[in-house]
Amino acid sequence: MIRAANTGVSAVIDAHGDIRQSLPLGEAGKIDAELPGALPPTPWLGWGPVPVVLLALAILFAASMSGRLRSGGIGGRGRETGETR
Repeated sequence: MIRAANTGVSAVIDAHGDIRQSLPLGEAGKIDAELPGALPPTPWLGWGPVPVVLLALAILFAASMSGRLRSGGIGGRGRETGETR
């Protein structure tokens, strides 16, 4: 990142947030530095929201099955009468 300001602090900051070179407040001058390299792409770039959506669907499925099993909705005994379905 390059920050240039007419009346403020100017700096070259790399992808990790480290300041490579800077000019303090009120000092005139120039910064002659190489542009910092970028970080490698994150997994989100390749996968997108697919893992999050799959996890949410799995949680919803598990929650719905848990409710059915507790209420006896899958061939079990009814909760109040004790009858089989």
